[in-house]
Amino acid sequence: MNAIAVVPGTKTVHLVDRPEPAIVAPDDITLKVLRVGICGTDREEAAGGRSKAPPASRTSSSATKCLARS
Repeated sequence: MNAIAVVPGTKTVHLVDRPEPAIVAPDDITLKVLRVGICGTDREEAAGGRSKAPPASRTSSSATKCLARS
């Protein structure tokens, strides 16, 4: 699946391919994303803000605000 990624500490923003999430617990669900948005924090990160990438990754995914359905 596509995700918006930020390289922390830079102004580099690009689309990346991420693995589809797996259902691993009985209460896990998958959603079909209909729309994605960004907020002020996302804009700050894209301007070289304070985000940190997760361990073993060079990028941090953004645009966590979405409209989805099951």
